[in-house]
Amino acid sequence: MKQAREAREPRDPSDLLDNTAFLVMDIGRLFRVTFDARMASFGLSRSEWWLIAHLWFFEGLTQQELADLLDMTKGGLAKLIDRLETKGIVERRGQTQAGRATKRVFLTSSGKQLGFKVGNGALQLVKESEAPLDHTQVAQLHKLLRLVRKTLLQSPET
Repeated sequence: MKQAREAREPRDPSDLLDNTAFLVMDIGRLFRVTFDARMASFGLSRSEWWLIAHLWFFEGLTQQELADLLDMTKGGLAKLIDRLETKGIVERRGQTQAGRATKRVFLTSSGKQLGFKVGNGALQLVKESEAPLDHTQVAQLHKLLRLVRKTLLQSPET
């Protein structure tokens, strides 16, 4: 026997704009979509520029460390690294630590040049998005977002 669905009153879509989770996720989506369009001129997919951006700051990590950082499977990351390695953007370097051989991922010289362009493009997009705010508002926004982030990092599910 089917259960009757609970009747809901219609909701006002503008309520979403008062929901922190919706706003943060939608802003993230808008950043990605806009940045994807800008990175297309470099022939980069979202996953490629995302990896390049992370290697810019965290160069020399193992594939497992990168997979954890990027929230990807190790297999998916390996395919992405293969693609970027074929393009001459990244390289894997073998290292031995405590008798164990590991491969670490680095940007090549052309990858570093591309990383610089990706970084500048990201900074430009951030400046454009923050243009309506004054310095004090930007600082307050950053402070509040860091506080929300810190709270979420303390969640047992994180």
